Amino acid sequence: AVYFIFYRPTVEAQNRQRRVVAGLRPGDEIVTTSGFIARLLDVREDERGEVELLLDLGGVTVRARPTAVAERLPRPEEVAQPPHPVMENPQSEGERAAPATPGRDG
Repeated sequence: AVYFIFYRPTVEAQNRQRRVVAGLRPGDEIVTTSGFIARLLDVREDERGEVELLLDLGGVTVRARPTAVAERLPRPEEVAQPPHPVMENPQSEGERAAPATPGRDG
């Protein structure tokens, strides 16, 4: 029971975070765990051999650990364009029918 309450949710969250980071590519927009929205410039190893992300925060470039990534925002090609609504019988302002008044027989 302890496994399902404490350990498993933590492992699932770590795996989900690893999948997000593994799918990142330069140009992606991300949200950090601190709530910053940034554009990924590069993924590289620092002088200690640890992976770091180079992020653009709107004119300010920062380095961050992969664990700072909370989510990747959808890429433009992933955002479905809503279809334009088609009006079956478009009416101009003057042609609109008056709303029915309840309780009156016309």
